[in-house]
Amino acid sequence: MSSMKRILLAVVFSSFTSVIFAQIKHPIDKELDLCLEEATPTAAAIECMTKASEAWDKELNKYYQLYLAALNEENKETLKEAQRQWIVYRDKEFSLIDAHYYNQLEGTMWRPIAAGTRMRIVKSRALELQNYYEELEIEE
Repeated sequence: MSSMKRILLAVVFSSFTSVIFAQIKHPIDKELDLCLEEATPTAAAIECMTKASEAWDKELNKYYQLYLAALNEENKETLKEAQRQWIVYRDKEFSLIDAHYYNQLEGTMWRPIAAGTRMRIVKSRALELQNYYEELEIEE
C-alpha cells in the first residue's frame, strides 16, 4: 500500500473512531450511568465516579501495554516518556481540581463534579492510547 493511501486511511479511521466514540457508549460509561441512576446521596455519586475512574485506569494500563508491545524500540522510549509526562500532567491537574472544587467552591454538590472531572482526564488518556493502538492494527 502506498504511503499516501496509508495516511489517508489513518486520517479517515481517526475521524470515524472519534465519531464512533462520541455515539457508542463504552461499557464503563454504561455502568457509570446505571450506578448514577441509583445514587441518591452525594457520597454514592462520588463512589460511582471513583469506580468508573478505576475502571478507566485499568483500560488505560491495558492499552498502554498493548501499544507498548506493538512499537519498535525507539518508539517505545517515546511512549514511555510521553506517559511519564502525562502522569505529571494528571497529578498537577488533579491538584488543581481539588483546589478548585474542594477549597475554592463551597458545598457538597461540587464533590461529584470533582470526581467526574478527574475521571474524564483518565478516560481521555485511555481512549487516546486505545486509538493509537488500533491505528497500528489497521496498518498491519
